[in-house]
Amino acid sequence: MSLVIGLDIGGTKIKGILMDEESRVINSYELPTEAEKPARKILANILEVVNNLKTEHVDKLGVSVAGFSLPNGQMAYMPNVKHLEGINLRRVLEAKTGLRVYLDNDANCFALAEQRHGAARGCQNVIGVIIGTGVGTGRVPVRQPGPAAAGEAHRPAVETHGVDDGTGGRRGRALHAAGRPAGHHQRARAGGH
Repeated sequence: MSLVIGLDIGGTKIKGILMDEESRVINSYELPTEAEKPARKILANILEVVNNLKTEHVDKLGVSVAGFSLPNGQMAYMPNVKHLEGINLRRVLEAKTGLRVYLDNDANCFALAEQRHGAARGCQNVIGVIIGTGVGTGRVPVRQPGPAAAGEAHRPAVETHGVDDGTGGRRGRALHAAGRPAGHHQRARAGGH
């Protein structure tokens, strides 16, 4: 039996799943990303998630990241986890885990998953919009890869005058779309704090 680990590295959390050959989830584990911490701490969190899911039957690790990597696996742009920019994430994870690592933009991974298993099953061309710590888009087929990342957009059309972020500051609407500020905003609108 061959198993695979799927890992999503976002600005707020690192979520991992262990899947079988039929794409059934066997186990999951997550930790906060701690994106404000140094790269070594973020990498330690990533490896803790992987190690909590890894068994002797795992031979691949699929990693989705909010950002763009170069073809060699070096992170070129990570808007929500800046400390990983410049690090060859594929090489580091292959060396530390002994697994074959596949790395792509999180929105592209989302669009591909919807094409294979979800609402876009049977569609040849798919565009997906994801909302997490930021907002991003991905597409299938994916233009293979490069720093220009044609067809992908992240944090599009930010409203510059913004909305109250709950800390006395103001954020653009796209930055306010998800995560802690969004939850605070929704509670505030409902009369809570």
